[in-house]
Amino acid sequence: MDVFRQGYLSLPVYIPVPNQNPLAPPPPYAAVVGQRNPFVAGPPGFPANPPPHPGWGPGGPLALPAARPAAPAAPAPPAAPAAPAAAAPAGGDYPPGTHIDGNRAGLPRGVNYLYPKKHTTIRVVKGNFDPLSSPRQEFDFWAYKVPTILTVSDLIHQLGAQAGGNDKCGVTELLEVGDGTWSKGVTIFQKDDQKKQTLAAMGWDEARGTTKPVVWLKLHKG
Repeated sequence: MDVFRQGYLSLPVYIPVPNQNPLAPPPPYAAVVGQRNPFVAGPPGFPANPPPHPGWGPGGPLALPAARPAAPAAPAPPAAPAAPAAAAPAGGDYPPGTHIDGNRAGLPRGVNYLYPKKHTTIRVVKGNFDPLSSPRQEFDFWAYKVPTILTVSDLIHQLGAQAGGNDKCGVTELLEVGDGTWSKGVTIFQKDDQKKQTLAAMGWDEARGTTKPVVWLKLHKG
């Protein structure tokens, strides 16, 4: 069948109306005069009722969809890891006992350290400052956890008193009196037999720093 000649495909056209409100819904479509309306009395296959005008519904235009919510902000990137602490300089004043076998880089990769069971707490006055002769003054000190099985001789050596003679390398115990004042305790040099005793035998045991005061020492390097 020649559908063009029969007029079945006549397209609807919009006929403007003068002074029409531009916001009002458009008027119904109308077929051109002399042509057959494809939605009315058409051949099989055409809908009986025309579909609604897209974008318009009963009583006016359809509501526009709500604005899409903004996408959540991207999470902040993780903070960069803190830079590792700088290694002690070769000429620094860190005691040799703070390093395993004198290795400042620490233990080899994959190697762990098995600690002794008991430790005491020792604080060592740094530098040449003498709290006995300069009471009520602030000073710097090292703080250590030290195995109680260590001998006094090894402690003196590990704290850095190595170069002087046996009568010059040693430690003096400082007893804190209060109000920034100190009294002198025992002094042990490498020449003394007492150097062979362990820290526990000296009374510098695991109770120090817990139920008893910490051990304060002044190092003599000779």
